[in-house]
Amino acid sequence: MCNSRCAGRRASRAGIAGIILLLSLSWTLAFQPAAAACLPNSDPAIRALQTLVDQDANAALRKVAALLKTELANPVANPQRLASLYSVQAQAYSILELESKARDAVFKGLKFATDNTDPVRIMLLSLYAENVYDQAGIAAAVKVTEEAQAVQNRGSLEDICLLIGRGLLQYREDREDLAIGSLTQAYRSSTTPADRKSTRLSSSHIPT
Repeated sequence: MCNSRCAGRRASRAGIAGIILLLSLSWTLAFQPAAAACLPNSDPAIRALQTLVDQDANAALRKVAALLKTELANPVANPQRLASLYSVQAQAYSILELESKARDAVFKGLKFATDNTDPVRIMLLSLYAENVYDQAGIAAAVKVTEEAQAVQNRGSLEDICLLIGRGLLQYREDREDLAIGSLTQAYRSSTTPADRKSTRLSSSHIPT
């Protein structure tokens, strides 16, 4: 049975859906018709997992769990791959509306993706925004989202992805005026011709 907290989450999802419908349609048609991920991963194997999440989130979770077990057993960790796998795991939990588990996966991934120009970190921050509801959590998500957005190229995919997350967070802060502004800006950027290549990894890392 859905309690009041659950009902509130569903209401939040339903309310924001109306605001971002046009934005989501534009995003899908313009950039990534086959994937729900805000930023498709550069690794084809990870992209395949992102696509599998949309088709069968539970199957994706099983595959990710096996891959994580292998990666974590390696003597030398591969931070980029671990962060990417945790991102897919968070994406799957988010689709299944298992917000607590999604947040746990996000936090694990952020430990390995510390550069605010890293698209994997941007994807993790987007998933963070999708799965936080309490005021303290929202405030923390806003802080890291704004820090990451400050170093993005305006109009890039990363910038648009963060704008969508920021709009969702603003909506949950009962600031629909700000949310509409952020989402409108994201929509305009998504429909304006620009150099939308993903930013390259920076040599300076920003801690979580």
